[in-house]
Amino acid sequence: MSIFKKRLTFIAIIMIGCLIPVVSLASGEPEGAPVAVLPQTVYEFPPVLEGQEVIHDFVIQNKGTAVLKVERVKTG
Repeated sequence: MSIFKKRLTFIAIIMIGCLIPVVSLASGEPEGAPVAVLPQTVYEFPPVLEGQEVIHDFVIQNKGTAVLKVERVKTG
């Protein structure tokens, strides 16, 4: 695995790690609360040339009954 691919994988893991607290907090909420669900929690980027932009969307679904607000997302 190239250093660039390892770096992209690390960034994806950091991004998911930032979202885990949102999911953890929502799972114990009473009725009428948002519930964040991430159908895909890991994505392995394909090999790319250094300097090439790589984009992947992580979908967050709200399975709760209240509005889910994502107020902050942090990348590595």
